[in-house]
Amino acid sequence: MLGSYGGAVAAGGSGSAGFSPVVVSRMAGGLGEWTTEQAVDLLRQGYGVDRVAKLTGFDRRWVTAQHRRLG
Repeated sequence: MLGSYGGAVAAGGSGSAGFSPVVVSRMAGGLGEWTTEQAVDLLRQGYGVDRVAKLTGFDRRWVTAQHRRLG
């Protein structure tokens, strides 16, 4: 169904588009002081995942993935 503006209209005919808002999330944000390369370097130096995540502000899941990649 098309609305008066030519766009798709929700099935209920309310005149608003039938789409939900887009949510953007980021895995690794950091604290701004640390680069991803520096975080990975800390892992290479033997720092643990939790410590690197706390120091750098990067998400623990991202740090864990980097740690796995290092083998």
